[in-house]
Amino acid sequence: MAGGDRRSVEITLHSAGGSPSTVYRLNVRGSQASVSTFADVVNRALPAKDAATGRDGEALVQVVADLRSRPRRVRGGLPLKAAVFAAFYVAVLTLMIVAGGTGWALLWGVGSPAPTLGGAILFGFVNSEVSKRRVLRRRGITVVATRVGELGTVFEFTDAEGGEREVRLDRSDYRDAERIGTGPDRIEITYDPLDPEHSASVLTGPARLAVVMASLIGAVLLLGGLFPLIGFLLL
Repeated sequence: MAGGDRRSVEITLHSAGGSPSTVYRLNVRGSQASVSTFADVVNRALPAKDAATGRDGEALVQVVADLRSRPRRVRGGLPLKAAVFAAFYVAVLTLMIVAGGTGWALLWGVGSPAPTLGGAILFGFVNSEVSKRRVLRRRGITVVATRVGELGTVFEFTDAEGGEREVRLDRSDYRDAERIGTGPDRIEITYDPLDPEHSASVLTGPARLAVVMASLIGAVLLLGGLFPLIGFLLL
């Protein structure tokens, strides 16, 4: 356990040549019992310390990216999504006609496609961006990036390892980015240390509010488009 914190674990690695030991602190969201069990398993797995070998435990550490926490890309792209939407639309229309819901079928056929499709596109796009930024906010690192050249949206920043990196932002991402100072050349970038190509700008307050509003509008359009289906199922 890490001090008095019953939900944190500190792992101290063996060091070589009198160098200071590396300490990893893990904060766990689970119960105290799971933290204690994890610490016991690690302690049992560690070999007995042999001062003669002077082996440095840091060399045994491997960092593996957790791909599960990244937004997943739907395979097939736009054609697949269009086919799924068309199949869903036709299936619901057929069901309403067969069940005798002529009024609901007419309302579904005339008034639903545009708001349902528009709401789904808007809500899906905003949700994808929000998911990306949520992942970066949870495990990313925020740095100051400087624009390369007078025009364009290519920025340079120094990562946590001291390496120089470049990132190309979308026009909207650059437009809504939080500026450092009064000029357009320095902004804040949050990047994933396990995958520095996965990055995004830090949005201004008004831009974040616009994202929330766009999400609400998409949800309202989607709900309005699905109203005939909801009414048909409930009434």
